[in-house]
Amino acid sequence: MKIKETTNLKALCQMILDQRSDIEQFFLESLEQVKEEKRRKLETQKQEQIQQEQKNYSMGMAQADSISQLASQKVTVELQDLDWEDRERILRLLFSKMNTGQSATDWREKPGSSAREEGSSHMATGVN
Repeated sequence: MKIKETTNLKALCQMILDQRSDIEQFFLESLEQVKEEKRRKLETQKQEQIQQEQKNYSMGMAQADSISQLASQKVTVELQDLDWEDRERILRLLFSKMNTGQSATDWREKPGSSAREEGSSHMATGVN
């Protein structure tokens, strides 16, 4: 009897550890996704700033070294660089991944495509 209980307890503990690992992985994926989106946004802003500096340089209002300095800077995003909206997005992605067990982009695509398929089949059969 005790061996059965011990085996059952070990299986439950392993299941909890596996679920925890999944949640940790979902969190890390969500964090990386939001950080990458933020990095792309900052990279775009940097490119716009470089273009503005180039315009100013051509008009004699900027120095060439400021343009090269901007171009050489690498854009990195750390956790402290994320504002509250970004952090909220991380949590939303985390919960959507936890609820569906798959990435948020897949989660958003599947209901839309299945709803269209169901809608077309309902229209074809005349059932609402």
